[in-house]
Amino acid sequence: MISRKPGPTDRTMKSEGTWKLSENQLELSPQGGSPQCLTLALVEPDRLVVQKASTLASQ
Repeated sequence: MISRKPGPTDRTMKSEGTWKLSENQLELSPQGGSPQCLTLALVEPDRLVVQKASTLASQ
């Protein structure tokens, strides 16, 4: 996994990391950062659909 985000001087910073899939949960762990867990609504060979956070909060 490669994460890209704005750095301190607004230039794009790239960092590597790992990902882990279990059931319908995708955990993204950028190197030196906090892991992020996404709930997948649909998994197909050529497509992933992530459930919106607002949908999760209302359940």
